[in-house]
Amino acid sequence: MRKGYEGYNPNGVGVDNGNFLGLPTVDDPAIVFLAVPYDATVSYGEGTSGGPENILAASGQLDVSILGLNKPWELGYRWINLQGDWLVEHSQIRTYVKDVITTLEKGKSLSEAQQACLKLINEHGEALRQSVFEATKAEIDRGHFPVIVGGEHSISLGAFEAAATQGDFGILQIDAHMDLRAAYEGFVFSHASVMYNAVERVANLKQLTQVAIRDWCPEEESYVNTNSDRISVFYDDELQTAKLSGEAFAKTIEPIIASLPDRVWISFDIDGLDPSSCAHTGTPVPGGFSFAEAKFLCKAVIESGRTIIGLDLVEVAPAPHEYEGAIAARLMYEIAARAVLAKA
Repeated sequence: MRKGYEGYNPNGVGVDNGNFLGLPTVDDPAIVFLAVPYDATVSYGEGTSGGPENILAASGQLDVSILGLNKPWELGYRWINLQGDWLVEHSQIRTYVKDVITTLEKGKSLSEAQQACLKLINEHGEALRQSVFEATKAEIDRGHFPVIVGGEHSISLGAFEAAATQGDFGILQIDAHMDLRAAYEGFVFSHASVMYNAVERVANLKQLTQVAIRDWCPEEESYVNTNSDRISVFYDDELQTAKLSGEAFAKTIEPIIASLPDRVWISFDIDGLDPSSCAHTGTPVPGGFSFAEAKFLCKAVIESGRTIIGLDLVEVAPAPHEYEGAIAARLMYEIAARAVLAKA
């Protein structure tokens, strides 16, 4: 038994203690959750800044057993809420963002004051990126498995940069969107630009594999074609056609796994799932993976012998949508536990 678990009862009531699943907080956890409650640049439905809180609350209602794993709850888990100026001023920044977006959606040019606000928002995005980078790198350096909990998808960039300090790696992105727009709506660190920024800024990122994609623009498709040596896209329409034609899902995902290098970061936007599982995320899109398919793919990547070096799960709706928080909590728990135990 891990030190710190004396007296813990995995059959008991989930304790509201501020830790994931209500587990004991230990000194040297195998898995650390870094919660980043930020959604300043979202361009449609807002509120995913409340996603981490929803996930944490929902996690306390989950049982801790995972099929095929021996006492995964004893790996040691810690939940950390990141802090920074980007969080303190978040509500005001979001007001500026909505003003900028509304002006652009009306086909108007930004005023000088709005341009100044845009500059301020981009500065906050840089501060957020640095904060996530430092926190993630610190956990990686301690030998912990990092899980970034969002919040919008832009928060993941700093984590990718932290992973890159350990050498070459690839990203498996499960998402409805490519997120390959350059400074979408003028926001350098937009949620819709996170993978563009990753490809452009992270030198050790050797491969980006995108799956369940079903919403993109011509600019993004052109960018994929220009960078085909580093980006592979598995469109949802193709995956669904294979399934409806009777091909086994295990066969369908073989090219996805084959595209990935030895070291992989999993970047999971909840809208990669069918909207029946995440109707209240910022930009739900028809189609996508079922919960079972998403778990199966991640488990297959782990069992392929690849090393999973980290995970982010983003764009989860806030309370009162506890069902969506529970889905995210279960995904994070199973992916992280399987990844860590596979390396043991």
